[in-house]
Formats: sequence, C-alpha cells, structure tokens
Amino acid sequence: MKAILLTLFALAAALPQAIAQEADLTRATVNVGEGRLESLLTDAQKQAVKHLTVTGTLADEDYAYLRSGLLAQLDTLDLRQAGIDTIPTRAFYSQVKQRDAHEITIIFPEQLKHLSDSALWNRDGFQMDYVLTGKYPTVGVDVYDNSHHQRNYNITLSADNAYCSIIRDDDGFEFIASTDGTIVYKTRNSEGPCHIPQGTKIISDRAFENNYVAQDYIYIPTTVDSIGNGAFAELYHPVPTDGKPHHLRIVCQPATPPRLGEDVFKWLPGEIYVPEECFNDYLATDVWKDLARENLLTVSVKSPQAEAKSKLYFDGSTCRIASGKVISAISSYAADGKLLSTFKCNASEATLPTATSSEMLRIIKIGYADGTSETIKLKP
Repeated sequence: MKAILLTLFALAAALPQAIAQEADLTRATVNVGEGRLESLLTDAQKQAVKHLTVTGTLADEDYAYLRSGLLAQLDTLDLRQAGIDTIPTRAFYSQVKQRDAHEITIIFPEQLKHLSDSALWNRDGFQMDYVLTGKYPTVGVDVYDNSHHQRNYNITLSADNAYCSIIRDDDGFEFIASTDGTIVYKTRNSEGPCHIPQGTKIISDRAFENNYVAQDYIYIPTTVDSIGNGAFAELYHPVPTDGKPHHLRIVCQPATPPRLGEDVFKWLPGEIYVPEECFNDYLATDVWKDLARENLLTVSVKSPQAEAKSKLYFDGSTCRIASGKVISAISSYAADGKLLSTFKCNASEATLPTATSSEMLRIIKIGYADGTSETIKLKP
C-alpha cells in the first residue's frame, strides 16, 4: 500500500510539470552550434513556438529557415546571447505572408557590430520592433526597410543598455544617441520639424537615410563637426497638396564646415542652407564646394531657428536636461498638474532627482536666468 501511495504522489507531482511543459511549447530555447535550427526544434515546437531564444551562431541556412515561415509565426526572436556580430543582407525578409496586424520583436545580440546592406528589410505589412542591447552597430547601405515610405519598424533600447540613450524633444522627434549626447546614431520617427540636439558633434552614417520628413526643415546645430556616409541620403518629402511649392531645407548652422562622408545628401529633395557669414568658407571646403556646383548650397535664411530649446536625455531612471542658456530652476509635474518637485539651479545642464524621474512625470517647467521660461510636455 505504501508503494502504491508513493507512486500516486509521484504521478500527482509530475502532472503539473507535464502540463507546464505542454504550455511551454510556445517558448523554446535552442543553442545553434553544429546542428541547424530546423533540426533542433521538435515538430511540436515548430507548430507552436511564439517566443524563440537562440544562443550560438546562426548560419545562412538558419536565416533561410526563419524566412521560410518560422519568422512569420513568431512574436519574439531573442538573439541577445547569440554569438552574432554581423546580421547579413535581408536576414529577416520573410517569404511568408504575415498574420493580421502582426508585430515581431527581434532582440539584437549584445555582440552585434555590423548591420549589412539591406539587413533589416522585411515584407510589407510586418511591424518590426528591434531592441538594441549593446553598442549601436556600424551600418551598410539601406539597412532599414521603409517600404513605400511608410515606416514599418521601430528601434528601442533594452532597459540595461549602457551605451545608448533616447533623446526626446518637444518637437516630436526622437533619436538614438550616445549616452553623452554627442553622437546621433539614428532617428526614431519623422514628426514635426527636426532640430538635431545642440551638443551633437557627430551625425552617424545613414542616420536619416530613407526617412520620410513631413516638415520643411532639418536643423543641424552649431556643435556638429562631422556628418557620416549617407546621413541624409534619399530623404522622402511629401508632395504638396496646397498648391504652394514645398522644399526640404537642411539648415547647417556650424561656423566651421563639418567634415562630410560619402553621399551625405544623395538625392536630396531640397537645398542646404549655411550661415551667410561663413558661406565663402563652405565654398572653399572639399565636398561642400561640390554641393555648391550642384546648386544644392545656398545662404541661410535669416534666423532660421528659434532660440535653442532645452533637450531631455533619458538614461534609465534619470533625466538630464541640457540647454543653450543658464537654467535657474526646474519644476516637474504629473499629468494631473500635481507638483512632484522643484529645485534651484545655476548651470546649463541639470539632472532631475531620481524620485521625479518616474512614470508619473509628464510636464517639466524650466526657468532661465534671463527671466524666460519653457514648458516641456512628455509623451504619455
């Protein structure tokens, strides 16, 4: 009798585990080494898996297997711990139509160093969410698919990313940038006139490539000294519907002409404005003088940009504020108008106390030493 009871207890204990294992068919973790991805998944997993975690290194045939149908089934492909430093051309260009309103999250490898030409192209209809876990990689040409100029991808950062930050301003533009704000790697959206943040020194390769630019101006701040390959290549500007001529104007404000990579302004649908007092310096500088011969370079409009606004740099739970003017006080408010904190300041940069950088924070009011003030509303 004792043996029978022990057997029954063992069966009862094993039953929840068996049920859990069956439920876990939607999640699978495989180490791709000498074996290939297709052979490492069971038939049941191939039919049910939604969240796939891969370690090891993917070979060409593994990417082909993903494209042949598995990717269209997945909700998440987690490559964070994979030994991958390069994502190849059209790695995820699935050959299978997606489920309705299907979003796929791909978590990039921590070891990622390079995105090959057209690496992240995907079939029309997919919404791809890419999560950057390490350093921003170098990029080839036309990496991010922008089919029919409808942005069908999003780039975000893992919560513990120590190398990048998201810079937000109150003009509707967001950027992936270095943690110190000196390098702009990639734009995240295309709403409103674009003011690249003051303090930016480097605009990286392909930072704006293929972007749909809804408004008429992109402002390059005075602090920029280098613009990478294809940074503003093949921008798409909407056809005007009001009968008035619309042109995209890139307003380049540095007094010293920034160093330019290759094809920086390839197929630009507009003109580049430079400061009037520095126009001759631009005309005498390599590459810039070539742009002048192509009739792309002209003297800047007067006062093209309002006085520099403060910029917010979010890094984890903290919020750093940088301004072109001296800040005297900062107050933070919740969505309902409740005052969260206020503190005095006498500098052009400040960091909000951790307690105020919570999910409650929605409004920041900045007072300047010259007596002016600015209110910044954060997105909910």
